[in-house]
Amino acid sequence: MVSNVHLKAEMLSKNKPNVVDVKGGVIRKVPDDPMESEEEQAAKRIKLTNNEYTAECTSDVLDQDTDATTHDWRLLPYVALTQIYSMLPNNDRYHMSLTCRNWGVPLTSPEIWRALKFKFNRVEDRKAAEYVLKVRPYALRYLNVDCKESVGGIVGERDSIIYLLRLIRYLVYHKTDQLISLRLANMSRIIVKWTKSTKHRDLVLTLRRFLETQKELRILNLSCAGFTLEQGTTMLKKVGQSCGSKLDKLIIDGLFAIEEDREMLSVVIIQPLKYFTEITSLSISYEYLCDQVIDALIDYGKLLNLRIYVEDSKQLHRITSESWRVLQAECPDLEVHYVLHDVFHHTKFKKILLRGVPLGTLEWDFKEDMNDEDWDDQDVILCMKYTAELFHNTVRHITVGIEHCYYQYRKMFEEILKR
Repeated sequence: MVSNVHLKAEMLSKNKPNVVDVKGGVIRKVPDDPMESEEEQAAKRIKLTNNEYTAECTSDVLDQDTDATTHDWRLLPYVALTQIYSMLPNNDRYHMSLTCRNWGVPLTSPEIWRALKFKFNRVEDRKAAEYVLKVRPYALRYLNVDCKESVGGIVGERDSIIYLLRLIRYLVYHKTDQLISLRLANMSRIIVKWTKSTKHRDLVLTLRRFLETQKELRILNLSCAGFTLEQGTTMLKKVGQSCGSKLDKLIIDGLFAIEEDREMLSVVIIQPLKYFTEITSLSISYEYLCDQVIDALIDYGKLLNLRIYVEDSKQLHRITSESWRVLQAECPDLEVHYVLHDVFHHTKFKKILLRGVPLGTLEWDFKEDMNDEDWDDQDVILCMKYTAELFHNTVRHITVGIEHCYYQYRKMFEEILKR
């Protein structure tokens, strides 16, 4: 029984599951990023009780100046400033030491740097690279780097590589090897275009070094990285050998550039995946899957969530219904989430959503500039009927972008999905 039906009459850019980049990469916003909540919750983990806080403040103020009044902010104790800094966003934290000379020392406190989030979007690149020099990353556990390009970029794309390289090198230099969660998303914007650049080679080698030194990773997100076949598989092997048995969540949709040989994607991905024996959540592109990849997941039998992005509907014979049935038998709690983009015609739809798929959610979207002649209301209705008939016992949420169809058809879709 579908408990949540979402029919989108308009397609806003922020709701798009993915966008194909003109430079050959793919940009995607991944939902439910644990690092975003981590920064907000960081202060709670080191929070003092009211009694401890009062005692520390009173003691430090008396030690520094017996004649000080309670309004002298320069005498705020070290522990209080650390608490304040841990609650501030990166930009405010960066400028905090400029307010008072005495306030600069707590910035070296490792506990306020447990979570960091940077945007290399051709707007904030330089600021991010300079800001990280203020960081003491010894206690860094959650790192979020997004390279999605913003409108009105003022930083050159080649400079984006340089600034990102500076960040990763700084972390490698300071032996930042205790990360729990690492997100390096949407790097295809700069990785794909500058393949022949020496800075591109330096960035790839530094990233490889950074990944192979990690020891405690639980979450790894390399969504839309845009690597070559060799680069992508090497990255996975390095991190798999160092901490693959500890990794719980792996996000590798768009790991390879779209110019790479599509026939080889599912072949080269099999060996690296065997290192990740404990993953319960996997996000992957449809063209990386085949029966052999499913067999590798069956061997471990721990998968709970499988998110599949379908952007290339040319090759739809990769997985059989039998493989899905065996996988579900070995992983009885498995839930599959499909994200379809520009998949037309109900015959292709049926080849993707095979019988036996434990479908939990479905997101189906279309490009904005699609011609009216490309849109077939009846064809979409057939797809929705097929979904309602086969997956009504498992599917919980369906999102369909249908701004191209008439109002009466939207109502028809809604009635079908409510079944």
